[in-house]
Amino acid sequence: MRRDAHLSAVLAGYSLQIRRATWQVDPAGCRPEVAQLVADDLGLPVMGVDRPTAARTRGVSWHEHLRSALLSMVYGHFGFELQADVSSGRARLAGLWERPPWSIYQIFADPISGQFTGINQAGQRDPRTITIPADRLAWYCRQREGVNWAGTSMLRAVFPQWLIKREMLRVAATSHRRFGMGVPVVEELPGANPSPQQHAEAARFAQSASVGEQSGGSLPPGFTLKLVGLTGSTPDTLAFLNFLNQEMSRAALMQHLDLGTTATGSRALGETFMDSWHLALETQAQELADVATRQIAARLVAWNWGPDEPVPAVVVSGIGSERQVTAQSLQLLMSAGALSADPGLEAWVRREYRLPERETPWTPPASKTATPSPGADTKPAEAPPAVPKPAAVLPGKRQARRPTAKASAGQLRLFASAGSSGDELQQQWEQAKAELLAEWPDTAQPMVDDLATQVQAAVDADDRSRLADLAVGVAVLAGLHAVLGGKATDVAVLARDGLVAEAAGAGHTVDPADPEPDVHAAAEVFTAAVAAAYVATASKAALVNFGDSAVDAARTAMDAMSAAQTGVVADTAGAVLSAGQNAGRTVVMQAAEADSLITGWTAEEVNDKNRCLPCSSIDGHTYSTLDAALADYPVIGFKSCAGGGRCRGRVNPVWK
Repeated sequence: MRRDAHLSAVLAGYSLQIRRATWQVDPAGCRPEVAQLVADDLGLPVMGVDRPTAARTRGVSWHEHLRSALLSMVYGHFGFELQADVSSGRARLAGLWERPPWSIYQIFADPISGQFTGINQAGQRDPRTITIPADRLAWYCRQREGVNWAGTSMLRAVFPQWLIKREMLRVAATSHRRFGMGVPVVEELPGANPSPQQHAEAARFAQSASVGEQSGGSLPPGFTLKLVGLTGSTPDTLAFLNFLNQEMSRAALMQHLDLGTTATGSRALGETFMDSWHLALETQAQELADVATRQIAARLVAWNWGPDEPVPAVVVSGIGSERQVTAQSLQLLMSAGALSADPGLEAWVRREYRLPERETPWTPPASKTATPSPGADTKPAEAPPAVPKPAAVLPGKRQARRPTAKASAGQLRLFASAGSSGDELQQQWEQAKAELLAEWPDTAQPMVDDLATQVQAAVDADDRSRLADLAVGVAVLAGLHAVLGGKATDVAVLARDGLVAEAAGAGHTVDPADPEPDVHAAAEVFTAAVAAAYVATASKAALVNFGDSAVDAARTAMDAMSAAQTGVVADTAGAVLSAGQNAGRTVVMQAAEADSLITGWTAEEVNDKNRCLPCSSIDGHTYSTLDAALADYPVIGFKSCAGGGRCRGRVNPVWK
C-alpha cells in the first residue's frame, strides 16, 4: 500500500515534515552533565545552545533513527533494541538497532496491567519465551488500544479504497488499451456482391490495420474501412479514481493534496486544511518525542545516575512550517520588547545573513525604554568594553581565568571584566543556595518544635483562638538569623573580593568597607519573613485538623516546607544570598567612587531565559552616579522585576 503513488505522497508529507523539524534535548530541571550526555548519545543539540557541536561518525544518528521510527505510521509499531557501551566508565548509548515488524513473531503484555513486557523475534526455539524484554526496547506504537501493542497503521482506514483503486486502475488501463483508438471495421458497400474470398481478405485487412507513417493498404472491391468507438454512456473510471484518492487524503487529514483537482476550493479553505494537518503533525511528533524521552533518555539517565535523577526531555518544534526571519521582523520583535540585542542574537544574525564575524567586543546598547530613577543623570556614560558571556561550564571542568604575564593592559582590563561577570557570581550563588537548602531542615527544626509546642498548648486548652497568637521565640529567631546572615556574609565576601580583583585588573587599588552590617540587616528582614511563613503554615494546618491530629498535621506541613526545593524557603534563601552579593559589590563600588576610579555604572540582567519585560527594558541602562544606580537596584536586583526577590540583576562599574 505504501508504494501507491498517492499514499506515498501522504506518508512523505508526514515523515519529511517531522524529520525536518527542530529536535532538541530540553535541559530544564536537570544537571548540565546529564543533559549533555543524553544529547551527545542521541546526536541532538541541547536547547538554548545556538552553536552546533561537532559531527558524530559513531553511535546513534538521530535522523536515521527518526526515519525508521516513522515507519510506525505504516506498520502501527516499530521497535529498537538499546545497546550500551560501558568501556569509558559511563553507560553510553552505542546503538539503537532496528527490530522491524516483519521480524517479530509475538508481542507480550502483562495480563493484569496491560503493560508492554517484550517481544519474541521469528526463528526462536520457544515462541512463548520473551527474547527481548521491554526494558531493552524503545517501542513506538501508533494509536494503541488496550493491550494491542501492535498499534494501528495509518493506512488501515484506507485499505478498502486502496483495494478498489487497484481494480479500477486495471479497468482504466484495459479500456484505454482496447478502445482508445477505436476498432477497425470493414463494411460492405450497398449494391456490392463480394465473393467469400473477398470477405476473408477484408477481415484479414481489418485485423491487421495499424497506425504508422507508412501504414496503408487496399481493400477488395465493394468494401470500406471505418474506426468505430464506444457509443452510449460508460462509467467515468477516472472520476472514480479521483474520488478514491480524495477519500485516502481525507483519512490522513491531507485534503490539501486534492486542491486543484476538485470542483471547488479557495485559499481560505486551503489554510483551514493546512491548520488541521499541522495539528496532526504536531501530535504525531510529540508522541515520538515522548517515547524517546521515556524509553531512551530515561534509561540513559537511570543507567548512570539511578531512577531518581531528573530526565531531560526530547522536544520538537517548528513542525510543518518554516518562519522566515527578516530584518523587518527582527526590528518589530525588538521594538515590542520580545527580543533584546545580545551577543547570541547578533551572532545568529551574522551567521544567517552570511555577514563577517565581529572584530570588536560587543557593547550592550543603552535601553531606550528604561525610565531613569529620580535623581539619575540621563547622560549616558561611556560603556565598558564587554565580551560575550562564556558557555556554561560543566562540573569538574574549570576555565582558565587568570591572564598570562605577557598580556597587555587592554587585555588585562578586558579579562578582568569577563572574569567577574555573572558566571562566577552565579556559580557561587547556586552553590551557597544548595548548601543552605540542604542544611535547612536541621536549621529549621528548633522553629518547628517551638511552634508545635504552641499548637499542643492550644489543643490542650481546647482554644482555637490561641492559634492566631503563634509566634517564633526570640532565641529561635536569633539562631535562624545567624545561619542566614552567616551564609549571606560568605557570598558577600566572595563578591567583594571578586570585584576588588576586577579593579586590580583595571589597574586600580580599592580598600572597601566591611559588608557584614548591611548583610545582617537584610538577613534580619528575611528571617522574620520566613518565620512568618512557618507560623502561617502551622496555624492553618492545626486549625483544619484541630484535635488530636493537630500537632502532627502542623509538623508535617512545616517539615514539607523545610524539605521543599522550591517555594517560600527557596525564594528566601535565594533572596538573602542575592542581598549578600549585592552588599559585597556595593561597598567596593562606594570606595571606588570616593576615589574617582569609576566613570559610570551599567545595569546587567542575567538569566535571560526567565527575564521579565521590566528587566529587559532596564538591561544595558547606564548611570553616572552610584546613588542613581542603587535607586533602581537597592537590595536585591531590579526593584521593578516581576519576579521580586528572585531577580538576579546587578550593576556593573565602568572602570577608568
